[in-house]
Amino acid sequence: MFLSLLFGIALASKEENDLQIVFDKNLQNFLKKYEISVVYFYTPQCGHCEKFQPDVEKAAKYFKDEDIPFAKVDGHTYKDISKRFEVNGFPSLLYLYDHGQKQVKFEGSRTSEAVILFVYEQINPGSQEISSLDDIKKEIEVNDLLFLYISNDKEDRGYRRFIDYSHLYGGLRFIHTFEPIQKDLGLQEFDQLIAYKKYDKSPIIYPPKQLKVNELKAFIEVNSIPKLSNWNADYKKKAFKQDKQAIVLVLDGKSEIKDKNAIDAVYPVAVDYPYEEFILFLKVTPESELYEEFLGYIGDVELPALFALKQNALQKFKMNRAITKSNVEQFVLDFKNSKATRFYKSQNSQPDYSKNVQQLTGLQYPYIKTPKNDYVILYYNGLESEHKDVITSFDKVASALGPISTIKFAITDASKNEFPDFDESIDIVKIRLYSNNQVHKFALKANKLQPDRLKQFVMEKSSFEFVEQNKHDDL
Repeated sequence: MFLSLLFGIALASKEENDLQIVFDKNLQNFLKKYEISVVYFYTPQCGHCEKFQPDVEKAAKYFKDEDIPFAKVDGHTYKDISKRFEVNGFPSLLYLYDHGQKQVKFEGSRTSEAVILFVYEQINPGSQEISSLDDIKKEIEVNDLLFLYISNDKEDRGYRRFIDYSHLYGGLRFIHTFEPIQKDLGLQEFDQLIAYKKYDKSPIIYPPKQLKVNELKAFIEVNSIPKLSNWNADYKKKAFKQDKQAIVLVLDGKSEIKDKNAIDAVYPVAVDYPYEEFILFLKVTPESELYEEFLGYIGDVELPALFALKQNALQKFKMNRAITKSNVEQFVLDFKNSKATRFYKSQNSQPDYSKNVQQLTGLQYPYIKTPKNDYVILYYNGLESEHKDVITSFDKVASALGPISTIKFAITDASKNEFPDFDESIDIVKIRLYSNNQVHKFALKANKLQPDRLKQFVMEKSSFEFVEQNKHDDL
């Protein structure tokens, strides 16, 4: 049993930048484990492969939360694997299903967007053609949400885009027809794309013009979410990881009248807001499992309160007026035009992370911008578990350099603190050295930190003069 356990560990797939590494000895284990997978074939000497791989890695990261594994195979070294899957040129990308028994080859442009669309085309059925008017009316009647496209012919560019993007949304119903049924449905002659909903306004008609990709995505996604939906894990992901802008009404739960008046003020603004702007309108109620967590993002404020979020929720804006319809309209307009006032939230004072690393809060932040000593700050996202390993490595550097220098080391949770000069995405931790009114950025491509490399960076960029023997000490 011990030997079989060791053998299993040896055959487990290693991973680089969200791509599992598959070779001759672990191929069968990989195929047995995953019913569907996406496999990228490359050769180390191939320039096109090197250029395409970052886009494959982006697609792999995108699908990681959906449990669709991506892998890579060195097709030159493992020619038998290439031969098995009939790969004759590089780079090649295959969608495998039935545990590798069947496959579809990617033939699109070498971009992450094209790869993502390709995978969705395999797993989601997309739009269904329906010719009968009665059947279309029945679809409208029975579906809570339905997207209908009325096309003149299959060469219509808008129709082709609609078909492509219908694959992206597995839980939604899409249908299309080539019959001129606009009058029968009470539509205008040139209406083509319509959303039928059993909530909010319905139908919503895409204006008769050339269908643009970004507007099509916005039309689908905004209309698929009821206005003032309850904040949940999915919307949290959209706001904090997918950079969707959101207007969020946080309710009190103690005063039904105040909460109702706030909803009555925000809802009509949400319903009439143009989908092209692609802003989510949500509410956070005390009944939500994530209520207390959301309160942690905004701190001690009087409720109900209205917030706007953007930049993966790194930027927060708070409406500082009474929640009335006219004030809400002005607040949303100011937010859209970048005129809304930033809300700088700060945690309360936090205990030091370790002997050599302090935990920095938003309130403390202004005082270290012109410090007597150099500061090295690690910005992390408290929602990302893999950031904790980076902090552990950061602490090792602080333990090595802190006691022999005047350099200060600190970490700060950028999901719970806002800073006037820091608006960067923190899917990957950020490390900055502040020295002599200059900012030196330490480059990280993934959430992995080599302590020796950071140590060398700090010693080179800091204004503190290290003695020569310390420059070569290993951590």
